[in-house]
Amino acid sequence: MNNIWIYILSSGALIAFIGFLVKLGRKSEILDYLKEKFENFDKNLKSLDGRVSNIEGRMGIGYSTATSPIRLTEKGKQILVESGAKEIIDNEEGKKKILDKILAEPKPSNAYDAQEKTKQIIEEMSDDPMFIPLKKYAFQKGMELNVILNIVSIYFRDFVLEELSFKIKDLDNH
Repeated sequence: MNNIWIYILSSGALIAFIGFLVKLGRKSEILDYLKEKFENFDKNLKSLDGRVSNIEGRMGIGYSTATSPIRLTEKGKQILVESGAKEIIDNEEGKKKILDKILAEPKPSNAYDAQEKTKQIIEEMSDDPMFIPLKKYAFQKGMELNVILNIVSIYFRDFVLEELSFKIKDLDNH
């Protein structure tokens, strides 16, 4: 009789142990499945990050602040220099050519109008030979030209504001 109970208990323990192993195996399968899905998710996320960075570069996201007045970020300043735009704008001949068009009648009467007219004139002048280096840079970097022109207009706006006797420090302390 004792042997039967030992046999029954042993069989029950064996069945329970086998059941435990089966459940453990299923848990292991689930963990493997989740690990694979997480790795795919991580790979897709990294791919998306690269695409977002590419979109940011093409659309000009991150080159200017979202505050008023708009300012160039370090990224924007880097593009300004690398593209050759700063050199073009800081050149007295280029600066005068652009300023004359912006300050032509009707003259901007406030800082916002000065900013918008600067942007408009620089976009209109994009086919001017002095802007050829910007087009080359945009092509080499896979950027939209209007991104670089917007960076140029933000930078140049401060010259316009000075010419119109708007104090940039006063505008910053709105």
